[in-house]
Amino acid sequence: MIKAGAIFENPQLGIRATIIKTQVETNNTGFQAEYVMNPKSGQDLPAHYHLWWEERFEVVAGTCTYLLENVQHTAKAGDTVIFSAKKSHIHPWNTGDSTLHMIQTDVFEHPSADAVIDTLNTIATQYGLGRDGKLGKDGKAAPLQLAVMMQILLKHGGYLAGAPPVAQQILFGILGSIGSAMGYKASYPQYTGD
Repeated sequence: MIKAGAIFENPQLGIRATIIKTQVETNNTGFQAEYVMNPKSGQDLPAHYHLWWEERFEVVAGTCTYLLENVQHTAKAGDTVIFSAKKSHIHPWNTGDSTLHMIQTDVFEHPSADAVIDTLNTIATQYGLGRDGKLGKDGKAAPLQLAVMMQILLKHGGYLAGAPPVAQQILFGILGSIGSAMGYKASYPQYTGD
């Protein structure tokens, strides 16, 4: 199980994440992570939204770009970017010439230890795959790997932007089953510390 203080790095994208709070520290109501991103680092996740939680990114240093409801915005040190529940977004990424330092705080509408654990495991897996060179050149997971991870995130109201939830449940249900049969997992012990 991932604990506060765990560090995940994706050298492919030039990103380091340190977990500050898990379900233990938040009483199952969310999590908090610190990100340090190299200049011109890439996006670590595709456009997505959460049905029942809010994400906040406090920009400590540097400048960034983010997407909210298909509109591109910028933020700088001292700004806080808020992604409300049900709003599609792409997490801030570094488009500046200096290091970007941010604190992410996710707050749930209702407590769920499983949602925290599964989300942190997914982040750890994404970064671990990147560290091991198992992501595409764009930093994205292979389609079947993504499908297996999305099966887990869908359980907690996490969806990719663009397709209706029902369509994603069907699509990732089918592709995730194929991916699982081929040996893909939503998380791997070597990345999550289990």
